[in-house]
Amino acid sequence: MYVNQIHAVVTNESLPFPASRSQQNARKRPRRTRWPDLIRRTAAQSDCTYPPLLVVKRLQILQAPSPRRSFHIARKAPAHAVHEFGQVCCAGQLSFLSRSGIVIFHYNIDFQLGLATWFPLVTNLSCMVDFFFMLSGFVIVHGYRSRFGSAREYGEFLLARWARVYPLHVLILACYLVLIAIAHLLHVQPNHPEILALSGLPVNLLLVQAWGFLDHPSFNVPSWSISAEWFVYLLAPAVFAIVRRVSLAFSMLCTLLMVAAMIAVHNALGAQDWMDLTYQFGMLRALPSFFAGAAIAEAICNGQLRGKPSWWTVHALAASALVVLSLDVRRELVLPVFCSLIAFAALADARGVPSVMKSQVLLVLGESSYALYMSHVLVSVPFWWRAASASDRDPWTFAFAFASFWITIVLSLLSYRYFERPMRRDCQESCVWGHSRTAGGGLWRSRRAHWTNCCRDAIRRRFFPRMACSMS
Repeated sequence: MYVNQIHAVVTNESLPFPASRSQQNARKRPRRTRWPDLIRRTAAQSDCTYPPLLVVKRLQILQAPSPRRSFHIARKAPAHAVHEFGQVCCAGQLSFLSRSGIVIFHYNIDFQLGLATWFPLVTNLSCMVDFFFMLSGFVIVHGYRSRFGSAREYGEFLLARWARVYPLHVLILACYLVLIAIAHLLHVQPNHPEILALSGLPVNLLLVQAWGFLDHPSFNVPSWSISAEWFVYLLAPAVFAIVRRVSLAFSMLCTLLMVAAMIAVHNALGAQDWMDLTYQFGMLRALPSFFAGAAIAEAICNGQLRGKPSWWTVHALAASALVVLSLDVRRELVLPVFCSLIAFAALADARGVPSVMKSQVLLVLGESSYALYMSHVLVSVPFWWRAASASDRDPWTFAFAFASFWITIVLSLLSYRYFERPMRRDCQESCVWGHSRTAGGGLWRSRRAHWTNCCRDAIRRRFFPRMACSMS
């Protein structure tokens, strides 16, 4: 120490202050690696080919944390994944608003509210399904554009989307089967028995009820859009390849040609208007909107579409869309407004400026909007039956419709918190474990046995945790 001081004086260097005891101990202790940094570094080493779930499982193997710590990591990883893969923050809010418009459209018909006499746009709120298809294409491309390089990544994408939409779809189908059993026991004849016919159950379980296999609605009527979305999910690699290789203008031209072809077929064959397609080839209705949303996302990601619009511009575009829906014009004219609304909302969201669209309440409602859309018809059945049997229908009808809407929102929040999110996590973990067991054993299991084991393990870990622990 004295030699260092003499050397400092001779060389005219400044002496450092003596380190405290806490600083000396900190130098001796090794620096703990923070989990977010480790997750980010592991994802960078794997070139982002692993989904967040696989990254977390790799960290659990390397670090071997405690059970409480591993649960904490599993809860934190999805938020990091959403931020890293570029999910749009206002997509959930826009999804809730669009699906709420669809609920109002259905309730106006089911409860016979007569809202179209005061608000003409209610009759055209079915176009919100097309807005959601466009928003879905935008979000999917924005989140998965860099993860479609192999067949394995395509399978992981389909697995993630299947785990998102299928468990709640099966739960709603089970509720309809219980409703059929109750009606049979009480000797109640449904108004539309063809909707509850068991012959349409296999088609609904396969998610192909909007592919032209049925000539009538079946079970949960709004689920046709989920079938149409599954169709465009299967075509996602082709859509990604096209929008990545062409400009935004050419992509919009392709969308315009698809819409023109739909209109030409309608005029030539006298078929149903393409914007009214649901169970009868409704998957074709989803294709132009999904393609347009994908093209907008690709243009923003590669820099073709840039700017710093304000949220007031987004609000003005939303009001313009409502005005177009209120006019007596062709509904196709609202699609360019929807494209502009999604593009300007994404660019305004990138600025980080606070807005009503980014509120926490709308974010939570947006996360649960899928359950709101899927369950609103089922929840409204007892309210509709009670409103139809009331003596004075005018005030009671609005009261029952209002109560049904808010009860559906509460149930959707509970469903997302206690069913959708746990089931999605369990399904993904089951498929990951099944893949590792298959690779380790060196035997190829059939696809049917693989998916059966995945669903069985997910249900067992969710509802029978002790049995799952004893068998594992």
